[in-house]
Amino acid sequence: MDYYGEKPVGELWSHSSLGTSELVPVEYFFRDFAAMPDLEKNALGLCRGKVLDIGCGAGSHCLYLQESGLECTGLDHSCDAVEVASRRGVKKTLCKD
Repeated sequence: MDYYGEKPVGELWSHSSLGTSELVPVEYFFRDFAAMPDLEKNALGLCRGKVLDIGCGAGSHCLYLQESGLECTGLDHSCDAVEVASRRGVKKTLCKD
């Protein structure tokens, strides 16, 4: 939320269920299609019909899918993330656990 609002941000650490942690640049969550890894690009290319993006975060995948003509709903448990995704242009969002 701070990054999107152009406020100073601290470090963001990602902790996986496998017990690993890594420092992730916040701007990574706001990347466009061109900046996505090939694996993500390939997965997005396979999407058809209505798409539910679980853990949508800032909505980068939803935005690309919408631009490609698909109906996409962004779902995240963080209401701040859902608000940012919505402000960025994701048409359908849900804040649910």
